[in-house]
Amino acid sequence: MKKICSTILCRSSQSLSAFQPPLTIYCRRSFSTMTPPNSHTQPSTPTKDIGGIISKFIEKIRKKSFVIDEKSPLTFPTPATATTTSSHTQTNSLINKFTNKNVNPFEVVSEDLKTMNSDIFSLLINGVGGSSMRAGGPPQTTHPFLSKIATYYFEMKGKRLRPTVALLVAHAVAPSLTTLPQTQHKLAEIIEMIHTASLLHDDVVDESDTRRDHPSANAAFSNKMAILAGDFLLARASISLASLKNFEVTELMSSVLGDLIEGEFMQLKVPKDVSTASKESMEYYLRKTFLKTASLIANGCRCAAILAGASRDVVDAATDYGKNLGLAFQIVDDLLDFTGTDSTLGKPAGADLSLGLATAPVLYASEQFPELSPLILRRFKNEGDVLLARELVAKSDGIQRSHELARYYCNLAIESLHQLSPSLALDALYTLTQIVISRTR
Repeated sequence: MKKICSTILCRSSQSLSAFQPPLTIYCRRSFSTMTPPNSHTQPSTPTKDIGGIISKFIEKIRKKSFVIDEKSPLTFPTPATATTTSSHTQTNSLINKFTNKNVNPFEVVSEDLKTMNSDIFSLLINGVGGSSMRAGGPPQTTHPFLSKIATYYFEMKGKRLRPTVALLVAHAVAPSLTTLPQTQHKLAEIIEMIHTASLLHDDVVDESDTRRDHPSANAAFSNKMAILAGDFLLARASISLASLKNFEVTELMSSVLGDLIEGEFMQLKVPKDVSTASKESMEYYLRKTFLKTASLIANGCRCAAILAGASRDVVDAATDYGKNLGLAFQIVDDLLDFTGTDSTLGKPAGADLSLGLATAPVLYASEQFPELSPLILRRFKNEGDVLLARELVAKSDGIQRSHELARYYCNLAIESLHQLSPSLALDALYTLTQIVISRTR
């Protein structure tokens, strides 16, 4: 009879001493269990040595296992540290120091992305054998109208940031490989399909009319069809995920789906006690941002490292990179809602306030202009609320501080990569931080 043991391993998050803020929020990391050797094969041990035996066993597990349900603090700088000249200079110097302007991250994995796109279209259009073959029937191709909606956003060719990051991590942790194995390409497909499914659903929830300069799927085909297409993408992603036959990766990517839904609920239902300028409001915002955006990128990076057979330290480093890059990406996205235009963004600018969302620029601005607090509490529903909020944000330093917050997370992303061996893919990961912080759409 085997005794199955499990352990929870926690690791404190590392950050630069220049950014050692007192405020933290916590995110679920990942999981694993280890099965120790059969109990009947172990020699009897005197009771007095049991403490040493347990310590040795835990250390053995630490060397072999990945993290279970880790609480890794998502830190952010206080207003003082975020705006000081020294911290601003150090953050920019790190980004500039490690950025190689001659490296285009998307070009580094361009062939991998082509393979990913081709496989996604094949999976969505040609269908899979699945249960029909097991039941004795022929494999069925996808209904043509369903495949049209399911591939609608893929035809628009978006940023593809999420699969790009995962593919670069796969190359960076295994630099000796000239060609990635099929498992890494499948992981990239899964990440992109989950992300695209979330866009289909988000556009329905947000009642969006446009996406990437085109009519949104819900506007073009109806809400019901867009929701069903999003569900279909998640179903196809689940089939690909199962085919990886990796329990850890399956549970990690499955947890992302829960994170996306929980993040959406946090966005739709904000408690009144975190709707004003306070420590709790920023913690709530960052927690929601992690769940809606950074979780998929962080877990995608983690899974890429796991599939590559990387050590636990490297897996953790990849996860930290994805987490911090994902947070920076969304914070920049939130501030672009104030500084961008419809044409540059490819979607309506200023949509967040119209949806009742108080993002980083608004939260920072409310510290200078307390009159924003009642607007935030009523989710900018009254006539003139959106216009007044935009005016107050423009007068405040909310945009500047939000940009500094994004730089802070890019800085942490760079720090997490220092233990990886030099490679073209590593240069590309460094360069992505510059792309994220300087993007205009």
